[in-house]
Amino acid sequence: AGTVAIVEHLVSSPRGRRIGEMLIDRLAELTPVVAVKRGASGARANNRGERLDAAAPPVAVVDTIGAGDAFNAGYLAGVLWGRGVADCLALAVACGALSTTGPGSSAVPDAATLTAFADASGRLRPATEAALAGP
Repeated sequence: AGTVAIVEHLVSSPRGRRIGEMLIDRLAELTPVVAVKRGASGARANNRGERLDAAAPPVAVVDTIGAGDAFNAGYLAGVLWGRGVADCLALAVACGALSTTGPGSSAVPDAATLTAFADASGRLRPATEAALAGP
């Protein structure tokens, strides 16, 4: 089982989002989870046919370099912590957003900061509920 993360502009086309959605649906046939990074718009995932959206929290953006890498780190942290896909996506978006609040990689959050920020924004389910849902 795995997750494929892609950047929205790589699957969009001048002819509209229809082609991008078709590509996401096709990838979803090949892997259980497809996550689409949407920058300031947050992210979308296809989890075994279920569509999930995570809005980006408002932050004061200083520098977007490394935000995609931070998104990946947040998602993987959620996986390692045994969280479900919705929480992994929320952690990914929160980590990516927080990483933009300083220059370069200086604002990538540690685990405590990430979970506090995601929890304070109401994006995470309680840990016991999330653990029951599985990764």
